[in-house]
Amino acid sequence: MNLKSSLLSLITASSCASAPLLVTLPVRAETPLTVGAAVPDTTCNVEVADGAALKKAGATTISVFFESPTDSSFTKMAWLLGTKAGKIIWKKPLPVKLEINTAKTDVVCRKGLIVLLSQYPGSAQYTSQSFSWDGTKALLVSTKSGDPSQEAVDALLRFAEKGSRAQLDAWNEQDHAVMYPGNYVTTDTLLKLLNSGHRAALALDKAGKDAAAVERMEICFDASQTLVELSCGGVDQTKTPSKWIAAWTADGIQLPVDKWAPLLKDYAQFLQKCGKHKQSQNILADISKQVTRGSTNKSEQATDAKGTSQN
Repeated sequence: MNLKSSLLSLITASSCASAPLLVTLPVRAETPLTVGAAVPDTTCNVEVADGAALKKAGATTISVFFESPTDSSFTKMAWLLGTKAGKIIWKKPLPVKLEINTAKTDVVCRKGLIVLLSQYPGSAQYTSQSFSWDGTKALLVSTKSGDPSQEAVDALLRFAEKGSRAQLDAWNEQDHAVMYPGNYVTTDTLLKLLNSGHRAALALDKAGKDAAAVERMEICFDASQTLVELSCGGVDQTKTPSKWIAAWTADGIQLPVDKWAPLLKDYAQFLQKCGKHKQSQNILADISKQVTRGSTNKSEQATDAKGTSQN
């Protein structure tokens, strides 16, 4: 699985943009924004990238100027500017519908449309607004919003509860990433995923569908491993249940043993019902080993802490 971290790949896939979002600080122009005035020297004035094919109406450069409130970087006020020789030669209103975070924004030209991309603070949530431009007037054509990081997490939650093996494998073959992973992949998120798959497996077991219960648990555990890898990277283990346990106890996640051990025990029970006795015993042995190791580590930590306090 190729876990890209590029914001460009996420926005491109979701809104057909062709340039990465800029990280800027909104600064108000020191001079009035009027025709004939000098082009404002401010990061709130963003040139339209790849805009060579746009109608210029006598200008050499087209840019978008964002009017940001003094107490916030979010705004719905924007102007399309035509500039030449360092001067504004025309100024047209840009009919923005969705709020723009001028601290993270970009403007590109795609298929003859001016596309305004904006990302929210601390997340991968974005908005995309497309405008037509005939050289005289700008019109809003379409809006779109999304959150590729949340969409990736939600997809894995669905797979854990009711997705097929083929669906999960196909998803893993694609490029996915989670930006700001600490805001998306948490212990609570992991528990939600594991518990949803576990509930589905218990229902299958109750209905006498033991093989389906085993498969549901395996898909759930694999989905949980993928979730952790989106945040913490891949694990070294390849065998089950070691690879799952390694994911659940990875740095940044560290799911307590009392949260995952009962799930593995039920999985072992489902295997037992399917006649897979040796595999079931191996699972139980791994659980016992991990629990013993965890108890030993806690004992050593307590001894170290006691020795430190005495010193």
